[in-house]
Parts: sequence; structure tokens; C-alpha cells
Amino acid sequence: RRRRMHLRGQFTEAAMTLSEPDDPTLSRIAAGRTDLVFDHVGAGHAATARDGDGLSLLYWCARYGDVSAMRFLLAHGEQLDSIA
Repeated sequence: RRRRMHLRGQFTEAAMTLSEPDDPTLSRIAAGRTDLVFDHVGAGHAATARDGDGLSLLYWCARYGDVSAMRFLLAHGEQLDSIA
């Protein structure tokens, strides 16, 4: 599955990089359950994980406005530029 993304006036296809390809939690986070970020990272998964579309956990937390989860991810090794 690919997602078209709008970046700087152009549409591009997101890279298909999978950090954890079969993890259903990533799909749930992408669907808005950003509260699961805490459990996901707490279970030993990387804060830098990306979903099947190549979008970071930080991206999804920013999209849904979950500042607490964003701060948590940044404190656990994620970089702010992963949103772009």
C-alpha cells in the first residue's frame, strides 16, 4: 500500500520502508490511537519506527495533536525532522 503525499507543492509517493512490517500497533497509531505510542516504545520498539507508508510515529502524533506523545518520542531518540 502506498500513500501519495503532498510535499512542497509536489505530490510524491511515500517510501516503503518498514521498520516493523507486521506490527498492527503501527496501523492503530496511524488511525489516531496515538496513546499507544507509550506502550509501543515501552515494549522495546524503537521511537524511530515507521509505518508501512514510511511515516514516523512522530508524524502521526503531530497530525493528531498529541504533544505528550511527541515529547515522549523526542525524549526516546526520535528527531524532529522525521515529521517532514
